[in-house]
Amino acid sequence: MKNRFHGLVVLTLALTLAACGGGDDGEGAMEKAGKAIDDAASGVADATGDAIDAAGDAVDSAVDKTGEMVDAAKETTGEMIDAAADKTGEMVDATKEKAGEMVDATKEAGNAAVDKGAEMMEKGKEKAGEMMEDAEDALDSGNE
Repeated sequence: MKNRFHGLVVLTLALTLAACGGGDDGEGAMEKAGKAIDDAASGVADATGDAIDAAGDAVDSAVDKTGEMVDAAKETTGEMIDAAADKTGEMVDATKEKAGEMVDATKEAGNAAVDKGAEMMEKGKEKAGEMMEDAEDALDSGNE
């Protein structure tokens, strides 16, 4: 917007000078005005080109920064996935270890129960044997 305004000011001044001046250099007022218009247009074109170049540079910079941000986000996401996978592996290993401990404890409890059952059966056998002896003794003493 500023460039257009400046261009219009330069154009207006050039036309004003061309209309006022009259020199002996062989150029007429119209020639001077045409030259002033050409100069003003050239200045506006240069300023517009500079502004377009600056805008293009800004777009290029934004594209570069966006690419860098995407790369950083991908890297961070990859690191987070790796950390989650490591933690999951650790949890699976801990669960397997705990399950193994529980299996061992269950086996031990089962073995203890079997041992206790065998012990009780042995005591029952002994008690039954004693009772049989007592019964035989009672029969023997009743037959005498």
